[in-house]
Amino acid sequence: MYISYKFILLDTVQDVRYSAKMTSVKIRQVTPDDKAEWLRMRIALWTRHKPKELEQELDKLLAN
Repeated sequence: MYISYKFILLDTVQDVRYSAKMTSVKIRQVTPDDKAEWLRMRIALWTRHKPKELEQELDKLLAN
């Protein structure tokens, strides 16, 4: 059973790898204008934390 699962997983990975299209990614430094969206993502990712805690931490990060 494990072997067949392994082959299915590998086939899925290969299918995704060959059918995926490459996109360009631009990496830039975060700015205060990004705060609302960045906070939204942090709240979605770290559900155990209070939104106010995440916002305070974000304010510290943006201050540096």
